Amino acid sequence: MVSSVNLIPRAFGLELQKNARASRKLKLDNLLKLRDFIEENFEVIEQAGWMNFYAEAGDWLDVSAATVRDDLGMIRNYTDEQLKKWIAVLSFNHIDTANGLQNDPACHYSAEQILDAAITFGDGQGKRMTVENMITFALGERAVRSPSFSFISTLTGWIEKVPHKFGWDKERAADFKKDLTALMEKYFK
Repeated sequence: MVSSVNLIPRAFGLELQKNARASRKLKLDNLLKLRDFIEENFEVIEQAGWMNFYAEAGDWLDVSAATVRDDLGMIRNYTDEQLKKWIAVLSFNHIDTANGLQNDPACHYSAEQILDAAITFGDGQGKRMTVENMITFALGERAVRSPSFSFISTLTGWIEKVPHKFGWDKERAADFKKDLTALMEKYFK
């Protein structure tokens, strides 16, 4: 949305936008259905093995097992309503980026706050924030990421998938996240 050049006719652009939004919605619908399926069949999946489940789901979705695992991890335990609101306007890249940003010591916002701001505040011109705008919002203009940010972000993102993998209820998952955040702050600030 940065371009001031008008190479694409408006009608064609609206068609592309409609298709992109429909595609994101369908992907989200599939992920939400898979998440519900996991909750209903947790023990069976646990016995069969998670990678077997991811591989089988991937076969049906025409993606790799790793993509299914990563996408389910990306949507975490956000509510269906939150995800639908975000995906109506934002990309999955926005969600993935916000998940990582909340682990950066320079960021003082949760992923939910960042994503809501990407829609509510937008880019100041009536459009949603780009991923780059969102990073600037979350970290500030002069924020510099520490060299270990990528490692910490990856590690934390992986560990935060634990509650979903073990089927913990929301209260136990929230306690785990609180304890994990305190641990990360203690050792990586």
